[in-house]
Amino acid sequence: MRKVPLKPFKTYQENLLHWVKAYLAHKVLELFKNSKENTIDDIIVYRDLLLNANDFAKVQSICKELRQHGLQSISMLLNSVSKFYPFALKNASDLTEFDDDLIYNFADSLKLADSSKKGYVDCALQVLAFIENTNTDGFKFNIEYEGARLKKSKPKVYDAMDDEEFARFSKMLPQYDKYKNEFEKCRTVLICRIMLYSGITPKELVSLKLGKSLIKDKKSIYISKSIGRTIDIELPRNKLIKYLNRYLELKEENEKGYLFYAPTNKDEMLSTTQVNELVKTMLKYAKIERKEMNATLLRVSLAVYLYNHRKDGKHFHLSAIQAIMGHKNRADTEKMIGFHAKKYAVISDVFLDDDFD
Repeated sequence: MRKVPLKPFKTYQENLLHWVKAYLAHKVLELFKNSKENTIDDIIVYRDLLLNANDFAKVQSICKELRQHGLQSISMLLNSVSKFYPFALKNASDLTEFDDDLIYNFADSLKLADSSKKGYVDCALQVLAFIENTNTDGFKFNIEYEGARLKKSKPKVYDAMDDEEFARFSKMLPQYDKYKNEFEKCRTVLICRIMLYSGITPKELVSLKLGKSLIKDKKSIYISKSIGRTIDIELPRNKLIKYLNRYLELKEENEKGYLFYAPTNKDEMLSTTQVNELVKTMLKYAKIERKEMNATLLRVSLAVYLYNHRKDGKHFHLSAIQAIMGHKNRADTEKMIGFHAKKYAVISDVFLDDDFD
């Protein structure tokens, strides 16, 4: 396999197309080895045709032609890539944005039986593994999907904001001076603070519905376990109520009742890519710079903040952080906060202070 830079072209679409073509060409070489109907000349011809295809429609056409020349085994790969390529093109703006959410959302988008869905997702992960193994930049994806993990040269190290940055990020959200209007301001503050204080993922955030998965009453605001979590997650009411009330006055009703919706279409779900871009913008405004400038940083920061915020001698079992993060295994929580030996974290009512209203 010839190695090339992670991003040999100027645009995301060109780079994604390059890697999809390279992956399929590589698989075609493997499949031809087991083919009794084709010669080495066939291999070279079809490899070059794939690598020189100008668009994805041409790639599909070449693969369909291959099926007619004794390479029926290309069908599953073609079907999988034909689903993943347009999905990845629509739901990310750069190869480096491919994360757990992208893969889980891709799986959710497939209207297939579980066994078929697994094959399609496995193929998507194979594409990413191929990119890892053949880019000269040494770039590695950090993706886990239901136990299937891309092989890494070293374990993932999570980054987090420290306590001062955690408070500063929340405090500076309302101070941003480039909001287009009050609606956008309230929406941004809510999105960032809800994720910062709850540990939910962008996928969970965009599915929130008032009164169903986000509950507001006279005394509290909490995220209901109806989003798939095992516990309700109570949020600091004093950090949200003013912006939530005003946002609800300004937002439009939409067909499916989403709390947040796409900027250009109130009846369309807000995308996780848009959420991550919004978080990135606000992190930069707060002068917080990390390798991963997205919602993952907020999740990890909350886990670390809960673990480190110790006062009044109140004990918070590590399993509670695990439940808030939505991890199935305790080891995932320990890995996230970089903690392996002790069983208890210490915490009290960490969000009741008025230090960053």
